[in-house]
Amino acid sequence: MELGLTGALILGPGGVQTTFPGGETTVALALGQDEYVVSTGVMLAKVASPAAYVPLPGVGTDGPVTKGRLLYLRTNAAVLVRLTTSAGVAVLPIHGLHLLEFPEDQELTLLEAQGASVTVEYLIAGQA
Repeated sequence: MELGLTGALILGPGGVQTTFPGGETTVALALGQDEYVVSTGVMLAKVASPAAYVPLPGVGTDGPVTKGRLLYLRTNAAVLVRLTTSAGVAVLPIHGLHLLEFPEDQELTLLEAQGASVTVEYLIAGQA
């Protein structure tokens, strides 16, 4: 008996991607909020600003989401993320995957990033 194989041999669970941004998968999460009215969809930004914060579009007066209640964020390298909410400003060092929910009285109104040669994949959901 003879067997021919053409293509690639892939080891590991199905759907795993080794490139960034990753592939598509569906994960059911029990989120604390009711329904979100609007979403940015998955956005991709290249951040090349090691000395200053740059705004990431999609939330606030210029985006479809005016008040963010959910933030999905994934980076391929270390980056500083500045979150402006109705309660104040916070800076988080991020490298990898983060998922944040914001309380109704502390909704996200501005998202900014600072870093050198960083790819940021993100989604913001909330109110229109």
